[in-house]
Amino acid sequence: MVGCSDYPYLRLYSSLNPATPIVHFTEMYLASTYANSPTYRSQSITPRSLGPRTVIQFAATSPETFLEAALQAQKNGFGGVDLNLGCPQSRAREGGYGSYMAESWDLCLAVLSLAVDCDDLRIPVCVKIRIQEPKDGRTGGERTIQFVGLISDLGVDMITIHGRVRGTDDDRRFGAADLGVVKRCVEEVQRRGGKTKVISNGNVRGVGDVGRNLEYTGADGIMVGEELLRKPDLFGRYAQGLGEGGEEERKVKIVKAYLEMLEGLEGGEGMRLEDGSKSGKNGGMIRGVVDEGEEEFERMSVWWTNLEVVKSHFRWILADRGDRGSKRNFAKTKKVLDVIKGVKKRFGLA
Repeated sequence: MVGCSDYPYLRLYSSLNPATPIVHFTEMYLASTYANSPTYRSQSITPRSLGPRTVIQFAATSPETFLEAALQAQKNGFGGVDLNLGCPQSRAREGGYGSYMAESWDLCLAVLSLAVDCDDLRIPVCVKIRIQEPKDGRTGGERTIQFVGLISDLGVDMITIHGRVRGTDDDRRFGAADLGVVKRCVEEVQRRGGKTKVISNGNVRGVGDVGRNLEYTGADGIMVGEELLRKPDLFGRYAQGLGEGGEEERKVKIVKAYLEMLEGLEGGEGMRLEDGSKSGKNGGMIRGVVDEGEEEFERMSVWWTNLEVVKSHFRWILADRGDRGSKRNFAKTKKVLDVIKGVKKRFGLA
């Protein structure tokens, strides 16, 4: 997720879910810039420290650009590339990518086809979509099933389906995700004899939802976004057969683990911290600094001005569902501000 895929938090996921086969998806990057700018690549998360099960997600509007970015990602060690056809944000509308690009199936299929058919690209090609808009007398579900079938026929390795339509600028998440459509998409891929893996996205609000979702849809896996911000140990607890008990104790444990993760990065693994507060620019954490023109250079945007990213993570972890940012939740998150003061002092950023 944009602004939430920072390095230490991704590391936290791995540490809390050690025996679970997790695949990390990066936030969405612009394929055209990634393909042509060494500086942009250096400022992006890389799999160097997260491992090969890291998939980079691209916004792309041309077959050649997506392929070029994918080949560069392969060179940089990513375990897969993902075409985002689900982003509903206004910037996606302005750029003609994400869910807005999904309105042109021919273009989407051309982008994926060139990558799948390229012999030089040896890592998996994935795509994420959401339920399509109704059109020409056909329901959104019917059109989504057809679209998934066409994508599967190309030989794409994995399709993630978010079970909601795009919605409006004011209402992105109206109602529950339609897992019935996801289920029918799984059946369609199987009917066509495709080898494409189908991943279900939506309606996971707790550990128990993971199993129920998989059982109902028949999907090969689950993608979770926001709920992992609240419960980064979600998949580990599911794998261990644990429920939702001990919430307060669990939250304290996660906060402590995140603080230890942050502190452990200082001076370790060839890293040093930068603070951009005085310059008004985003701070960063520099890893393995060499010539900035070389691919070994890597900046992981973590230490933003006023440590807003870190603060946001603490708010997600400690807040109860539905009252993040509300007045009645202020007493809890006020403690977060005290923790942040300590973190800033610890790293000399106060």
